[in-house]
Amino acid sequence: MAVRLEHANLIVRDINGMIRFLQTAFPEFRVRGEGKSRDGSRWVHVGTDETYIALSPAKEEPTNEVSRI
Repeated sequence: MAVRLEHANLIVRDINGMIRFLQTAFPEFRVRGEGKSRDGSRWVHVGTDETYIALSPAKEEPTNEVSRI
């Protein structure tokens, strides 16, 4: 049986930087959707027709060194 990941949600500090990273690591990835959340923050889906990563902005800075990794 094959295992498939349909999507994952990531909260990031720099959405555009993460898009560049993902498209470098996975050249077949493209921005397949984007919009605004109810609170006005931007969200982006980056991936293929079969799988994607949902990116949302971090609301706060990390509170300790471990969470900055």
